[in-house]
Amino acid sequence: MKFKAQYFIIFILLLLCGCGNKVQIIDVGGLPIKGAKVTPVSLSAGGTPVFTDSSGFATLSSASFSVQEIKWIQVDCIGYTMVQVPVPAKYPIVIILRKP
Repeated sequence: MKFKAQYFIIFILLLLCGCGNKVQIIDVGGLPIKGAKVTPVSLSAGGTPVFTDSSGFATLSSASFSVQEIKWIQVDCIGYTMVQVPVPAKYPIVIILRKP
């Protein structure tokens, strides 16, 4: 029983430390998109959005998740069509934005 409790404590600490999941946003030409808003979305609400850096990367930390399980990642950026993709089984992921 003590063994399982240690794993539970490690799991909670990882959640609290803000360890995250990397997402890269690029255009159809493969160029990174700076300033794209990346939002985790559950069935009834969105989490705290983060913005991509100059390399197109954003990190979704555990602090950006709502109480509900996150089902999708939504990406918005001026000049591009908004996309919503299912949460992947593994990170990092690359999301491609297209112009309208």
